[in-house]
Amino acid sequence: MNMILAGSQWYIQDGKGKIFSMGKDSDIYNEVYNFQEGSVKDIVASPSHNFAASIGQNGMVKVWDYVKKNVFSQ
Repeated sequence: MNMILAGSQWYIQDGKGKIFSMGKDSDIYNEVYNFQEGSVKDIVASPSHNFAASIGQNGMVKVWDYVKKNVFSQ
């Protein structure tokens, strides 16, 4: 559904709302976050912190730490 490069990591969103990270020069990936509200329509990652903002199919906006897997705001 979507892929962005943040530093040396790719962040990949599948069609079911899961987000994975993968090293820029690697084929090893890890699940970072699982959104259960439906698919994620857009995501923006901070270039200097472990924060991202996303908007879901249902219109919900989330701000979260993708390393600690904590949601700060929704």
